[in-house]
Amino acid sequence: MYIETNFIKKIKKLTYQKVKYLLWTYFVLKKLENTWIYFYLYRSFWHSVLNLNFNNISKNQKNYMSIDVDPGAGIGHQLANYNSAIWYAKKFNLIHAHTSFPNKKWEKLLGFNYSITCLEDLINKGYKKIKLPVFKEKDLVEISKIKKIIHSYRDQKIIFFLENNQGYTKQYQVAEILKEKFFSSKKRSKDKLIYSIKDFNIAVHIRAGDIMNNEKLINKRFLDINYFIKTINESLSIIKTPKKKKIHIFSESKLDSFSKLTNFKNIKFCHNLNQYKTFLHFVYADLLITSKSSFSYKAALISKGIKVSPKNFWHGYPYNDKKWILTSANGRFKNK
Repeated sequence: MYIETNFIKKIKKLTYQKVKYLLWTYFVLKKLENTWIYFYLYRSFWHSVLNLNFNNISKNQKNYMSIDVDPGAGIGHQLANYNSAIWYAKKFNLIHAHTSFPNKKWEKLLGFNYSITCLEDLINKGYKKIKLPVFKEKDLVEISKIKKIIHSYRDQKIIFFLENNQGYTKQYQVAEILKEKFFSSKKRSKDKLIYSIKDFNIAVHIRAGDIMNNEKLINKRFLDINYFIKTINESLSIIKTPKKKKIHIFSESKLDSFSKLTNFKNIKFCHNLNQYKTFLHFVYADLLITSKSSFSYKAALISKGIKVSPKNFWHGYPYNDKKWILTSANGRFKNK
């Protein structure tokens, strides 16, 4: 009875968070985000305007930055949120503070539950949360406003919170931090894979589930089977290894067109793995072929293997990384 009641409370809390997020994000912020009045919706901006003498403050507190990830989004989107807080903490000379994910399973899998600095600890030490406006990452005027807000609080114990739709394109800039958290986690000793260490394991993510009933997403995110046939062939041509090359196809749905993939030798269709195990297999693959998907892209950030990704995607790629190969719209390698 206690467990059931506790579960219901968690569901209600999560539902409240979703409703609050939707109301604030879509009915207030989205309507006013590109108007002159937007920054004035935030107390933190008013604080920087009304405290014009903050340059005379001699005391500097050690302050932090964090984010509440979008509770209604998938893990790919949530990691984009989380990564923005890591990066902007560094950019604004703050310390990143970990705020718990709605899904504890992801937090444990990624190694975030061992974070050194957690929100709860800071709150207990007297720090308070201050929300920052969304700012355009290349807009120097808006960035200057954010710096002034942060500076105006430098005599107080503050955790600055980004809005969870804060833009950050070059997500690969925090890849080493994600890798350190993931691979140093005690959880790694419990990882179980279907891969054989005797094989060179190629993971292919074909996004064909959530987007198939959404025409807008199909136009933006769908890659047809011919694209994957080309990328697999190109991948096989550059791999020099004595190991057997084993191809693993990961997809939420099995389309009729997948039959074309059976022409490849040593191919396995992996439709029975949950999202956590799928993500793990993406990370541990010797070569990962991603879709236009935040899910496989985030796994690629953590992966130590070769990554093959579509160039035409909003996520940024490290062009000087020899292990990250970009493809054209037809699947041909652009930097082979």
